[in-house]
Amino acid sequence: MIQLSLKKLFKRQELLSVVSALTDALDITVAICELDETLVWTNGNPVSAKHHTIAVDNRSFGYIIGPPQAHSLVLTLSYILQKELEKKSLALDTLEKYEEINFLYDISAKFASCVSVEAVAQAMLEETRKLIAATCMIVLLRDRDRSTFTTIASWSENCRCIDHTCDPYKQIFEQVLASGQAKIVNGDRYTHPQLTGIHANICAPLKVQEQIIGIVSICNHHPIPYTAQDLKLFTALTSQAAATIDNALLCDRLTDYTQTLETRVNERTAALKQANRKLHRLATLDGLTQVANRRRFDAYLDREWQRLSREKAPLSLIFCDIDYFKRYNDTYGHLEGDRCLQLVAQVLQTNTRRPADLVSRYGGEEFAIILPNTPAEGALQVAQTLNQEVENQHIVHVASLVSDYVTTSLGVSTIVPQTDISPKLLVGAADRAVYEAKRRGRNCVYRIDI
Repeated sequence: MIQLSLKKLFKRQELLSVVSALTDALDITVAICELDETLVWTNGNPVSAKHHTIAVDNRSFGYIIGPPQAHSLVLTLSYILQKELEKKSLALDTLEKYEEINFLYDISAKFASCVSVEAVAQAMLEETRKLIAATCMIVLLRDRDRSTFTTIASWSENCRCIDHTCDPYKQIFEQVLASGQAKIVNGDRYTHPQLTGIHANICAPLKVQEQIIGIVSICNHHPIPYTAQDLKLFTALTSQAAATIDNALLCDRLTDYTQTLETRVNERTAALKQANRKLHRLATLDGLTQVANRRRFDAYLDREWQRLSREKAPLSLIFCDIDYFKRYNDTYGHLEGDRCLQLVAQVLQTNTRRPADLVSRYGGEEFAIILPNTPAEGALQVAQTLNQEVENQHIVHVASLVSDYVTTSLGVSTIVPQTDISPKLLVGAADRAVYEAKRRGRNCVYRIDI
C-alpha cells in the first residue's frame, strides 16, 4: 500500500498557504490531525469538537476538528491527497515495469542481441539445432485472446514443416497446454498420411510465471529417439527464450505505455493547475456573493497603492452599505437576506465595468469598490450610478424607513497614494463618508476629500 502522511504533506509551503487561505476565507478555526491524534496544523483552538474525516477511496488519513464549514477544507485536502496517491501510484507502476524488464533481460542473456520476438524465436531454433538432432521445428506464439496461435519461426530439412492444426500434433499441443509440461513422443506413433516417417518429437511450452505464451515443437525423421537429456536441454533453451520473448512483448507494450504516459502526465498536470486555480478562487472570492472577499480587497488595495504611488495617479474607494439590512433580515428571513446580498453584489459588479476596478464584500451588508486611476469626480459619478441602479432593482423592503425598496448609502474618498502614507487613511475617509451618508438620511452618496 502506498504510504502517505498529512505531516509530510504539510511540510510543503504551498499547501500551508492554501490551507491558511481557505480557513481565512471560511473564517473558521480548525485543528488538523493524523489518525494517531498527532497535531499536524492549527490556526487556533477550535470551538467545535466535531471531527471531519479526511479520506480517499475509503482510506482514512486523518481528521479535522472544527465547525461544519470545515467540510470544504476536508474536500480540498482529500482532493490533494488523491492526486498525490495517483502520482505515487503512477511512478510506482512505471518503476515496476522497468524493474521487470531488467530482470527479464538478465535471465535471457543468450538472446540479448535479439531485437524482436521473431529474432529470439529464430535464434532459439538455431541453438536447438546445434544441440539436438532435428529435421523440422516450429515456434508458435499465443495470440492475446489465448484461443489461437501464430507461427513466428520455423525450419525444415527437405521435408514438410510441422502443421500444428493436424493430428497428432494438435493432440500433443493440447496435452502440453493442459499440463504446462514438455512432452517427448518417440517411435512410430504417427498415423496421419502427411506425417509418415517421423520417429521422434519434443513439444515444450513457452512459459513465463506459469503463463503459457507459446509452444515450441521439434521433430526428427531419422530413427533416433529423443532422450531425457535432450528434453532437459530443450527445456532450458525454451525457458530462456520464453523469458526473452515475453520481455520483447513487454517492450512492445511498454512502448505503447510510455507513449500514453506523457499524455496522462500532461492531463494530470492540467487537472492540478485547474485545482490550484479553483483553490485560488475559493481563497479570494466571497462564497455567497461571488465577488472578491476581504482578503482579496486588502491585498489588491496594497498593490494598487504601491503602483499608483509610483505613477502619482489618483486612487478612489467607495463604501456601499445596504440601508436597514437588519430590518430586511428580520422581516424576510436570512435566506431572502442572502439573496438580497447576491443581487446587490451583482448590480455593483455589472455597473463597475473597468477591468482594474474591484468589487468586494467588505463585511456583513457592506461592500467596497476600489477604483484605480479614478479622480474624485469620476468616483462620485460611479457611486451615484450604483446607488440609482440598486434602487432600480425594486427589491421590496417594507421595513425600510427611506423607501419601499432596497437602497444603499455610499461613501466616496479619493487620494493620490504616497509611500509614506498608509492605505488606512483612504479606508478611514471612505468609512466616515458612508457614515455621514447614513446620518443624512440614507439612500444617498457622500464624498470626503483627503
